[in-house]
Amino acid sequence: MRRRVYGGADGKHMCTRDGKVHLSSNGAEYPRRPSIDALFASAAEAYRERVIGVLLLHAREDGAHGLRAIRRAGGRTVTHRNREMLEELRHPETGEPLADEHLELEESARRIVSLVNGRAA
Repeated sequence: MRRRVYGGADGKHMCTRDGKVHLSSNGAEYPRRPSIDALFASAAEAYRERVIGVLLLHAREDGAHGLRAIRRAGGRTVTHRNREMLEELRHPETGEPLADEHLELEESARRIVSLVNGRAA
C-alpha cells in the first residue's frame, strides 16, 4: 500500500487490514457509507505513526473522529483551510484541534508530498 491513492465505493466502507484494502457494509458505528472516519480509524489501528490523514473538505463531523484516531496513534493530520476561516477547525465533541496542520489548499499539496517523502518538519 506504499505511496498509493485509493478511492472508495458508494455504499461501502473502505478499511485497511493485514496490509490490504477492504470494502465492507459492516460497522454500525459509522452508519453513513462510505465513511472517512471508518477508513481513518482502520488506518490508525493498522499503521499507527506511519499514517497521514488528509481532510480537504470538512462538513460537520465527517472525518473528526478518524483524524482524532490518527493523532492518538501518532500519525500526522492535515486539514484544508479557506482564506475566510479565522480559526482552525476543532473536534465537535472535545474542542481539541482537528489536525496537526490547518493549511490553505496550495500549502496542503506541498505539505502532503513532504510528509509522504518523510520530511515531517
